[in-house]
Amino acid sequence: MALHWFNPPVPVKTERPGIIRNVNNAEAAGEELMKWTKRGPWWDLAVRVCMAVIFDEMEGPQGIPGCCKRGGDITPPMRTT
Repeated sequence: MALHWFNPPVPVKTERPGIIRNVNNAEAAGEELMKWTKRGPWWDLAVRVCMAVIFDEMEGPQGIPGCCKRGGDITPPMRTT
């Protein structure tokens, strides 16, 4: 199966604290997102966009880099108390 590339790469937080992985394809982004333990609405949106790109329902360049970006990273939702 061909990878679904996009440019520019999107920084995605990894399971290791302080480590960010720059991904440039939907498969790598989805792989990192599936490792997250803190999931919420932003995570859900990011996973849905990755799946849509992988199944050719959405174009990668418009979908993934624009989705769930806050502060330059795809991040889990922030809690406000």
